[in-house]
Amino acid sequence: MHWNRPTKQLLLFLFNTLYIMKQSLLSILLLALSFTLWANDTERIQRFHADILIDTTGRIEVSESIVVYATGNEIQRGIVRTIPMYRKDTEGKKHKMNLKLLSILCNGQDEQYKTQTEGDYLAIYIGNSNVYLRPGVYTYLITYESEGHIGFFDDYDELYWNVTGNEWAFSIDEASATIQLPGDVSFIHSACYTGKTGSSQNNCISEGAENSITFRTKEKLAPYEGLTVAVSFPRDIIKRPPPPTHFQRFWETYKKIICSTVLFVLMGCFYFFTWRKVGKDPEKPVVIPTFKPPHEWSPGVVRYLFNRKYDNKIFTSVLVSMAVKGVIRIVYESKKYTLEVVNKQKKLSKEEEGVLKALFSANIPVTVSDTNHTKFSAATSKLRNILNADWNIKDYYLKNIGYITLAAFFCILSSFIYVTITDTQLAAEDFVLSWPFLIIGVFLVFSAAKRGTVTNIIFLIVGLIMLVPTLMSQFTLLFDKEPFAIGFFLLMLVSFGIYVYLIKAPTVLGAQTLSELEGFQLYLKTAEENRLNLLTPPDQTPELFEQLLPYAIALNVENEWGKKFDKVLKQLNYKPKWYSSGQPFTAGTFGNTLGDSFNSSIYRARIAPSSSSSGSSGSGGWSSGSSGGGFSGGGGGGGGGRGW
Repeated sequence: MHWNRPTKQLLLFLFNTLYIMKQSLLSILLLALSFTLWANDTERIQRFHADILIDTTGRIEVSESIVVYATGNEIQRGIVRTIPMYRKDTEGKKHKMNLKLLSILCNGQDEQYKTQTEGDYLAIYIGNSNVYLRPGVYTYLITYESEGHIGFFDDYDELYWNVTGNEWAFSIDEASATIQLPGDVSFIHSACYTGKTGSSQNNCISEGAENSITFRTKEKLAPYEGLTVAVSFPRDIIKRPPPPTHFQRFWETYKKIICSTVLFVLMGCFYFFTWRKVGKDPEKPVVIPTFKPPHEWSPGVVRYLFNRKYDNKIFTSVLVSMAVKGVIRIVYESKKYTLEVVNKQKKLSKEEEGVLKALFSANIPVTVSDTNHTKFSAATSKLRNILNADWNIKDYYLKNIGYITLAAFFCILSSFIYVTITDTQLAAEDFVLSWPFLIIGVFLVFSAAKRGTVTNIIFLIVGLIMLVPTLMSQFTLLFDKEPFAIGFFLLMLVSFGIYVYLIKAPTVLGAQTLSELEGFQLYLKTAEENRLNLLTPPDQTPELFEQLLPYAIALNVENEWGKKFDKVLKQLNYKPKWYSSGQPFTAGTFGNTLGDSFNSSIYRARIAPSSSSSGSSGSGGWSSGSSGGGFSGGGGGGGGGRGW
């Protein structure tokens, strides 16, 4: 037969099209077959069946037959079955369920297992940790008994049971459950539910025979889906608990109020009587303005007694005192301070003598920098030791740390009693771990009452870091169901913080000393236009400004003191011999400069400079990751992961 050229091309096109379609169909069939084989080879639960026997005492015995297909991926040694140890009632309260394991079998033989508590669950690790399973099918039979699951209603009793649980990481090909009642009793109603937690789907069927009923799923359950069943039966078959008495009803209704009130009364009594014994401030003498430091104390002593502890500003006031006396000169150039010795023969206080010897063992200038940290650290230690030896703060001020520690213990104990009695939804282990952080955090925050010192700022930051996340992690769990508990814990923390603040008290000598220092401070900070009328203050002269400037620094009023002399010193074209700078001297702003810049420089000078790394390998051949060559997971330590 003779075909023309167009006809040949058309036939060739049709042939190629049929060939391509054939190849595509084969590819699709191969892909479907591969997917089917892969699906059948996936680790899963092939069958989950539970036999549940209900006893007249209310106890139930559960036998769970779990047939799994293992490939060695997740199921290596066996399976882990987690069973809740608590159950929530209609009000959201958790009740402990009595759970007792009876037997565990694998393929009809006794199997090794171990149990451990994981939060609110009992985790059963089934299998030998030293034996790895071969790929295949394994049948596990877990038998246990539990009590307290029967619900008692006016016209019937009920068992509402989550058969499989909704937290399996594997799919379940088929799930079923058989429930058997005691004696010849028929069920009233039955229902079953499938899907994820909260789902109301009914992809399940049931069939009953007298006192037994069986439920089965109609479709495969995906991971984290489960089967839940519910059956009701005539009342009084199961022995009912006696109805609550009037007292029990009253206690259940008001136990939170009663418990919190009693605990707060007891804590309040402890707070009040201990405060009255050791924390009540003695009557403070009337503050009378004075124009000289009390008892001719040095600026370092004034600061130590006024602040009631050692801090960095004591060192600053001592150095300025040495400068205005003409012993040293403070030079500020190129944003750096330098201390120069001028005359060591001038009269100094005991603590000033100690600083002079420690800083200037040789008559050479000392730069206020961390390169001289050894000298400044030695001088700081010397100053602190002299003040501690000559002035016992306990004679002036009592911190009463022992009572604070005892109050913290009672706070933790009271909160634990509250949680236990009121059945508050707070895990015991979380409670024990969190409250020490809360107590320490509150203590650090209230300890940072004084402003301006680096130590107190650190206390405040650390206290908030410990306090805020712990409060958020614990109390967010209680917002929905336990608002009363949140109020109790917050009031407990607030009351403890107030107690920490109030229990610290000056002695009679301390109150007298503080009154004298505040009288001197009152003069130093009083503005020119508000001069005190009862007494005549001394005339404003450069000598007076210099003489009392270290005391103004010690009492935190250097700015007010400088502003009082600003006009006078400008009129006299004042140029201090004890301080040198490239900028004109302004008394009104000098306090800020000295209080911030110089004080910060003194603080940094006491600390050793941080060492730098060149990036070469260190001791032991470890590489450095601090200079940009590191990576996540590098260095020492690490780990993680979980399996069985």
